[in-house]
Amino acid sequence: MAGYRVLSTLVLLLSGWLAGAESASWALLQPVVARLEDTPQIRMQQGMLRTFGRVMPILLPLTSVLIVLTAVVAPAGAPRVFWVIAAVAAAVLIAFTLTVNVPINQRTLTWDAEHPPEGWQADRHRWHTYQGVRAVLLAVWFLCAVGAVTLD
Repeated sequence: MAGYRVLSTLVLLLSGWLAGAESASWALLQPVVARLEDTPQIRMQQGMLRTFGRVMPILLPLTSVLIVLTAVVAPAGAPRVFWVIAAVAAAVLIAFTLTVNVPINQRTLTWDAEHPPEGWQADRHRWHTYQGVRAVLLAVWFLCAVGAVTLD
């Protein structure tokens, strides 16, 4: 039981950090960047991708695996239900990340900021839409972790 408490606390902390970082990027930072002229906007996007790209490819999968592990070892009842919901949200989040956001991110990193490709703004708009979905899914992770830890 002590192992479960340590694990659930770790997942709670990681989920909160991830939910905060990704939702702040989506709701607060990205709208400001989107108002920049094309060249500085692309440079800013590329810089943020490099920064987030150092951390998120490690923390998102790690936290997803830890959520699944926590769901497996959670006590029966409401805490386990919350962890299972969080695990489903994690699976959907990883699917969106790998099929939509990562390919757009990879393309964005190759753009010449001085001569962006045609349609680049539509790509970024699509990314922003799915980033919003990801922010909601991360909030579900976090709120489920809070609920599970509170009810335990």
